[in-house]
Amino acid sequence: MTLWWHSGTYSYCVLILPIAAFLFWEARGRLASLSPAPVRSGGGLILLWGLAWGLGLVAGVAELVQFAIVGVMQGCILTLLGWRICRRLLIPLAYLWLLVPTGAFLLPGLQSITAAIAAGLLTLAGIPSFHDGLLIEVSSGHYLVEAGCAGLNFVLAALALGLAFAELFYRRWPRRLLFLVLMIALAVAGNGLRVFLLIAIAHWTGEATALLDDHVLYGWIGFSALILAAMSLGLRFQQARPVVVSSPSSPAPPPVRLREWAGASLFCVVLAALVPLAFQIRPAAPETGRIRPPVLSCDGQPSLPLDPPAWAEAGSVDARAESRCLVAGARVHLTLAWLQRPLRQGKLFGLEDRLSAGTAWQRLKRETTMVTIGGQAIPVLALTWGLGSQRRLDWSLRWAGGAWRAAGLATMGADLFADLTGRRDAMLVTVSVDEAGEAAQNALRMALEQAAPEQWVGGDRVTP
Repeated sequence: MTLWWHSGTYSYCVLILPIAAFLFWEARGRLASLSPAPVRSGGGLILLWGLAWGLGLVAGVAELVQFAIVGVMQGCILTLLGWRICRRLLIPLAYLWLLVPTGAFLLPGLQSITAAIAAGLLTLAGIPSFHDGLLIEVSSGHYLVEAGCAGLNFVLAALALGLAFAELFYRRWPRRLLFLVLMIALAVAGNGLRVFLLIAIAHWTGEATALLDDHVLYGWIGFSALILAAMSLGLRFQQARPVVVSSPSSPAPPPVRLREWAGASLFCVVLAALVPLAFQIRPAAPETGRIRPPVLSCDGQPSLPLDPPAWAEAGSVDARAESRCLVAGARVHLTLAWLQRPLRQGKLFGLEDRLSAGTAWQRLKRETTMVTIGGQAIPVLALTWGLGSQRRLDWSLRWAGGAWRAAGLATMGADLFADLTGRRDAMLVTVSVDEAGEAAQNALRMALEQAAPEQWVGGDRVTP
């Protein structure tokens, strides 16, 4: 709930419960002929989300716990009301998922799309520009599309407004889905237009500082105008709902038996608490001992002083080994880090940039590729960083669950399983070079071939 009040991205969450309550109230006419019919099949949904709840507690993933709480709520509502009522309340129930402050994993993609739209519009407007990942350069200055400019707040707000509008004014699902997709597309395109206008106006007027100081306010004004225009257009295609008129001769819905309702309520409470409690009382994993990091060498290549470069920060890890070598004429910094405990910072996709550039550097590109090292194809997350005219290329490899994993879901799943089994072997390999381009990629590939990071998997453990 703290994010609701202190984050501009998730401030819309404050309105979700009141809007959801209105949607439930508005649907009361469609439910007049129905009576709650408790069903035990909702217990499966409760158990499934209870399992997710337990996993989130064990792994320290607050985002997963929040999703699980809403999922358990949905399972309890289904158990108490039955399938027929829940089918008619599908959108109001789905609206409750917007209570979870999520979507950070969309930021890299939204940043790239926003930068591409803005750069394309600059070209159409006749403003000479250079587009490099998230960096847009014009003759009057350099502009970086940071995470706060990705438009995630606009996308989430458009989703919330579009879903409520579709429920209130449309009856058919194709029209509902089409309107929702158009609202999200409008939010993404509108954010790209916003960034273009900021750069173009700052370029034409030379007042970049004054304009950018209030760019958030201008963004919300423009977004509001676009959304209101879209809703005004959407009202022209609204579908009237049939008026439900109760007749004195219509049979009244059968009453709910109090004993049946009480039994279903107790059933929900027991199942909702069962799995999280089971995870809390599970036996503790055996102590595996701390890791003794190895001494890395340059394997015949010239070594460089190991003073940590100003742009790198290691984060919180359990053990780390480093080397700095001159490879193919490039200064390469290699880091092997072991993680004996989950370090996802409460997010599903937290194990992304554990070893990354410092705050002074800005991320320009984020790419996932496959690199062949020692005859084995390994997924690599490639990050390009910028500081003025300087560039850094950062490759990171993730070892979890006995194999090299791609960043994101693959790493998260293997790491969660390791939390449950107590056999944590997570390792993060980062190799960086203070330049970019094909020569930098070749230098990183050579450095990894020489280091053979797979021989350090699991580390040399010392008994506590």
